[in-house]
Amino acid sequence: MTSSYPEPAWKVVAASVAGPHHVRDGLPCQDAFSWRVIGERLVAAISDGAGSAAQSEQGSRMLSQCVVDAFAENVSAPLQESYVRRIAEQAVETCRGQLLQAYPDANLADFHATLAAVVMDDSGGFVLQIGDGMAAAVQERQWAPCLLCLPENGEYAEETFFFTQDRWREHLRITPVPSEYDELILVTDGAYSFTAKPAANGLDRDFIAPVCAFLEQNEEERGVVALQQILDHANARRISGDDKTLLWAKRKR
Repeated sequence: MTSSYPEPAWKVVAASVAGPHHVRDGLPCQDAFSWRVIGERLVAAISDGAGSAAQSEQGSRMLSQCVVDAFAENVSAPLQESYVRRIAEQAVETCRGQLLQAYPDANLADFHATLAAVVMDDSGGFVLQIGDGMAAAVQERQWAPCLLCLPENGEYAEETFFFTQDRWREHLRITPVPSEYDELILVTDGAYSFTAKPAANGLDRDFIAPVCAFLEQNEEERGVVALQQILDHANARRISGDDKTLLWAKRKR
């Protein structure tokens, strides 16, 4: 029996794991991700809840979902920067409002979270960032150099920016991604140090190449399990005690 539905244009695998510091302290994983593929269009978002915020796991979960839902509502709209910025700003405002409505006794600061997202189709697309999440676009497995969208930190190394802050619009960064890029990687801060290679303006080939090859060659369910094991490996835990998320997407040929 053949399906009447077209094959999705993108393959996506994503996973989040709680960092050892959160496990030790009995805290939940405060990272979250969401993604959808509608026809040729990919919409994906990851979010890292701040460890110091009381309900940041709710903020990261709702933010990633709101961003994906907003862009998935109108997949026929051409991807122009003005449109992408408008939809992203609407999504953030919707998320902020929904959080305050769902938790009337809370403050926005209780939901501090960062954002790294991508919206893309066969005409190209855009990366969206608030804070210290990283995104990379790769063409034909050229890991370095690639289109590397680095984190944004504040005056101090551990300081970053959140969608819940008053001046969040000033830190919403939008980067065009040309159509020839066919592979995308999003990571939260906890996985950044062993994924990126900023000095080479790209990704760490020794880590990312075998990971992406495995994800491409295996079914999504097996890929998710493997990605969870990689992010929770002793080496990853030693490098960072933070929660870790990695989202991989590749356009199907």
